[in-house]
Amino acid sequence: MNERTTSHLKFILIFTVIVISLYSVQTRARIAYEQEEVSADSNAKKEFQQIVMEIRSKGRTMQPAQVVIFSEGKLLGFIEKYPDSPEAVQARIGMGQIYSSVGENEKAIAQLEMLFEEDAAMSDKDKKGVSWLLATAYLKNEDFNKAEHLLHKIEEQADESDAKLLAAVQDALGRIEALKKLALGLPALAFPDTTKDISGERVSLKDFKGKVVLLDFWATWCKPCVHEMPNVIRIYEKYHKEGFEIIGISLDKDIESLRAYIGENGIRWQQIFGGGWKNSLGEIYAVQSIPSTFLLGRDGSIRKKNLRGEALEEAIKKLVNEK
Repeated sequence: MNERTTSHLKFILIFTVIVISLYSVQTRARIAYEQEEVSADSNAKKEFQQIVMEIRSKGRTMQPAQVVIFSEGKLLGFIEKYPDSPEAVQARIGMGQIYSSVGENEKAIAQLEMLFEEDAAMSDKDKKGVSWLLATAYLKNEDFNKAEHLLHKIEEQADESDAKLLAAVQDALGRIEALKKLALGLPALAFPDTTKDISGERVSLKDFKGKVVLLDFWATWCKPCVHEMPNVIRIYEKYHKEGFEIIGISLDKDIESLRAYIGENGIRWQQIFGGGWKNSLGEIYAVQSIPSTFLLGRDGSIRKKNLRGEALEEAIKKLVNEK
């Protein structure tokens, strides 16, 4: 977990915390969630607890996509079986967060919106927490108007007990204008003229005109980043001759550790040393967690964000074949 995290994701059920800790580094304030109700249906409660344990176990051995498929079968089936139970509300929230943690933003939005459409039994505090999760899903999906509207609504309803939530909301509102400049289809934002790689060579996006470029914000201390690196190296070797390039932007603080990792793993693309979170490129690209990626087309526009695994390779394959 990185040093910017002020509070881990306690709002969501324990199984979603497991999924997120395995596959993503969260970097902003989170909402504390305390279960206040106990299900009157002991069967539903026991079954739900069993599902949580099963997902916990699968999360240790399965890839993210497999965890999602397994969770869908278990949680959505549970909701259908016990639609009026308090656990069904928790399952819906959990499924929304699982989708969000792996970039399935539209599915996350559908699950979280359903809680309000069905007028699910939630306390005011819970509603504000779910609204926050929904607003962040809107942001990831680049539905900025809906996100801004909901964030302002949370801001209006916040009270003294919502200090962390309010800080997170205000932070998100402060980043919306920057995020709008990074919407899909827009030109990638230029690097500062002083940007250099770890060898002292100047790095400018202008020099990559006509190439498919992956901007990869990462760090050697980031477990999901390191887990994904063999795949990134393989993709680079496979598509480099077809016009694919990578620019790594490391948030490491120790440049020697970065150099050692690059040498040990045979990484051949340019690396920019950011010196931690206070990184000009990280701020320009509104990076709040890593791994964070931006895939640029040959025209220099942002075509995809935050892809990994097979999805990353499929997108690169498509872009290098575009004329």
